[in-house]
Amino acid sequence: MKGLINGSLELNQSNGKYAPTSDFTVSDFEVNDTPLGDFELVIAGNENLTQYKVNAQLKDDVQRTLWANGTVNTAGDQSKINVDFNFNEFNLVALSPLGGEVLDNMRGFATGEIGLTGLLVEPNLSGGLVIKDGGLNIPYLNTDFDLAQNSEITVSTDLFDFNTIELTDTKYGTNGTLSGVIKHKNFGFWELGLNLSSDRLLVLDTGLTPESLYYGTAFIDGTASISGPTDKLFIDVNATTGEDTIFKVPLNDAESIGDNSVIYFLSPEEKEARVSGEDIQIKDISGLELRFNLKVTPAAEVEITVDQENGSYLRGSGAGNLLLEINTLGKFNMYGDFIVYDGIYNFKYAGIVNKEFTIQPGGTVDWNGSPTEANIDVSATYKTQANPAILLDNPNINSQIPVEVITKLEGNLSYFDPEFEIKFPNANSVVSSELQYRLEDKAQRYLQAMSLITGGTFYNPNSIGQNAVTGNLVESLSGIVNDLVGNRDGDIQFGVNYEASERNPNSDLQRSDRFGVTVTTQITDRVLINGKLGVPVGSTSATERAVIGNVEIEFLLNKDGSLRLKIFNREDNLQQIGDISGYAQGIGLSWSVDFDTLKELYQKIFNKKLEIEKQQPKQSASTTLNNGPVKF
Repeated sequence: MKGLINGSLELNQSNGKYAPTSDFTVSDFEVNDTPLGDFELVIAGNENLTQYKVNAQLKDDVQRTLWANGTVNTAGDQSKINVDFNFNEFNLVALSPLGGEVLDNMRGFATGEIGLTGLLVEPNLSGGLVIKDGGLNIPYLNTDFDLAQNSEITVSTDLFDFNTIELTDTKYGTNGTLSGVIKHKNFGFWELGLNLSSDRLLVLDTGLTPESLYYGTAFIDGTASISGPTDKLFIDVNATTGEDTIFKVPLNDAESIGDNSVIYFLSPEEKEARVSGEDIQIKDISGLELRFNLKVTPAAEVEITVDQENGSYLRGSGAGNLLLEINTLGKFNMYGDFIVYDGIYNFKYAGIVNKEFTIQPGGTVDWNGSPTEANIDVSATYKTQANPAILLDNPNINSQIPVEVITKLEGNLSYFDPEFEIKFPNANSVVSSELQYRLEDKAQRYLQAMSLITGGTFYNPNSIGQNAVTGNLVESLSGIVNDLVGNRDGDIQFGVNYEASERNPNSDLQRSDRFGVTVTTQITDRVLINGKLGVPVGSTSATERAVIGNVEIEFLLNKDGSLRLKIFNREDNLQQIGDISGYAQGIGLSWSVDFDTLKELYQKIFNKKLEIEKQQPKQSASTTLNNGPVKF
């Protein structure tokens, strides 16, 4: 507390009796660095010095925010108090430090009455407060909440009871309900017992720091409790992840892997010391313990770093159940499983290679304790176009065909060895069989897979190096271009790519390098456009100086997108000797339907139930009567 105190103490005697009075004023009164105004206190004692009348008030520049009237009786073995406190938009910011390091920015203006009665050392409290512009912040989760206007709090002995209060996060505007109590012992030991419930509420909004073992943005549908003393809180969340949830486990700091993992939040002074190169002594704190029991839904996005050295990561949506146990003393345990429905595997290597694989549905990641000791079983596909002539040694083949590089991530998350497989989805059986024969050797298959990933071509000892580097640099720029030009909603996505030339020594036909610009846009909910413009680089051939343009327009003809009309114009992949690259145009209609049985397929196609009439044998009445009873 701060302030400048002035006052007087008088002791008057009349007819042998004393009448003490005191009058004090504290100017510029502050509590916890919060200016509250001027505080005035007047105390008058009786002639026996056993009872004192108390009158106090706190005034800011506008109005009285607090006043108190009552008596203090010192007769007997224990002093007693009977004082009524009245609040009028009293600033609660002064009480914010009571939350310690776990709760801060406790704010608002309180109006109401609280009575103190009983023993002076342990008074009884009763009354209520109405909070205006209230709110609080949870730093470790980086979440800030506003309380609903005119929220009511019931005050009783050693207890503040939050009756049902609506709260709203200040960043995204999600809502929830707060209930529970805050306990104290003579305003000296504070303990929380709060409960949250919501069908969509922000509970995590942290960014990546060198100390982060988890971060992201999480919206939940469920319940959460905050319990324990303010210096040792326990937050327990039981919920289902909501839309826009992004939860990331970076695990990219070698010092934070395994049993030595520590979650520690640096103060501004410690951050400054760390930047300047000074050693930081991490202090022991009770702090905070969290338990997230989450049902992960496809509406959420999970990102897991699988290569700490290069930064490769998995990111996708799916379903599963995860239990996370975290505290500020170093514990970080994960239990449960996650099944991937869709997503990407971002493969990075040596700061140059940066390729995105499409994850195949059905992959799993299982945790049973340490986040770094998870078991992973995920397959991902990288699609490209390449000419396999260098493998076949066949001068009659000089065409780019679709090629899929499939990587299998299996084993322990900390030390798995990726396996590669190469497929040719559109190749005929003869060509595909010969190519698979050439790729039976694991070392050869790995070499060709890396060549396709890094350079977009099969490995050719006569043409390596520059094209691979150029292709990777251009593809790395693709993300930057999309961030600069594309819109935030992702309706328009731009990219750049580089197709390396085909240098087949057994063929007279050669393709030049190509620099391409791609665009993907969704004009409406029913119209999708994919386009690509390719410009030959360094070509002297007339057949290769032409600008290549491919476009595909897709119309969704019904609400669920199962009926589609596609119109396209694209370059022919097959080039015959002496021919100039041509184009193919086409139009197609497709309809997809899911079914488990032929009966279900019939019902969906004709939109009616399949009825099978059973023929029953007919018997005449005379026959029945003549032959006696009917036997079953």
